[in-house]
Amino acid sequence: MVELLIASVIAASAGALLIGGLVAANRHAELRIERALLTQLLASRLALLEEPLGEQTPTGGTVSSPQGEITWTVEWTQIPDSPLAQTILTVRRGGHEAHVVTYRRLAE
Repeated sequence: MVELLIASVIAASAGALLIGGLVAANRHAELRIERALLTQLLASRLALLEEPLGEQTPTGGTVSSPQGEITWTVEWTQIPDSPLAQTILTVRRGGHEAHVVTYRRLAE
């Protein structure tokens, strides 16, 4: 009877550890999907960013996705004595955000 009780405790402990590991793995998978989505949106927004930058260049917007609303912003600052601007593109969804910094020509 004692052996059966010990075996039950060991099986319950192993099951609890297994379930905890599965929950953690699932959460990490969700984060990887979130990062992949933000990275893909960042790449597509970067490709659509017109050159040269000027008054007509959009500075932000919202994109709908199956996972919810994603916002994006573009900020640029001119580099002194250069026709280039440092451009920071940011995408945000919930508490996650991703950035990319590039250099683009400015409109004259």
